[in-house]
Amino acid sequence: GVTGRIGISAEPVDNLWVGASYEHTTQLNFRGDFTLDMDDPFFTQDLASQGLQYPALVKGRASLSFVLPRVARLGVRYEFGKDVGHKPSSSIALEGSYTGWSSIDDFDLRARSKDLEQKELGLPASTGFKLRRNWHDTVGGIVRGRHALSKELVLWATFGYESAASPDATIDVASPDGTRLSFSGGLSQHLIGGLSLVLDTHVQSVLERRVVSSDYDLGNGTYSMRLFSLGAYADYRF
Repeated sequence: GVTGRIGISAEPVDNLWVGASYEHTTQLNFRGDFTLDMDDPFFTQDLASQGLQYPALVKGRASLSFVLPRVARLGVRYEFGKDVGHKPSSSIALEGSYTGWSSIDDFDLRARSKDLEQKELGLPASTGFKLRRNWHDTVGGIVRGRHALSKELVLWATFGYESAASPDATIDVASPDGTRLSFSGGLSQHLIGGLSLVLDTHVQSVLERRVVSSDYDLGNGTYSMRLFSLGAYADYRF
């Protein structure tokens, strides 16, 4: 897909920065192999006399299309503290975002395989359907803090929030969703010349969500998820 982003930033008074950006929608199209599990006597044996019989695994090519949402962001950052390397030693920033997930009404799925064809019943080798999503727009916010202990060592941390996009009616076990809280932190230690060591950690938690009204039988249940990442990087600047 092709999209575009535009932004603006300004320093209305010393050490106070404000900025805004907008990212436009784009159509995404994925193509690849698929495997459909039909390993049940109902599909592989019971209806064979009626001309309906699938292999246990149907394999072929498929496509998936949907619209990536528009995103608007607004932020403000204030820098303060003693100069460290001709820069303020600390800063705090607030960012708000609005994501137009409501642009995704459904996932458009298309599949083609000779295993899908049922000649006696007139069923073709290709099929398609739309998986209803009806997602909601979401709002989010992030607080960022940065502090330079010295010219060589810089610390930072962020805390974020984002509301859920998926309504109860269309949530399913393949796409868990809910209100998210996130935390990240890290440090950058200058070693020698233009070389620095960067350590970074990120934690994201989908708060527990109880669903009883999903239109998909397997969608009803309790959803929660936690993701953790820890990284170490070498950063070299010419």
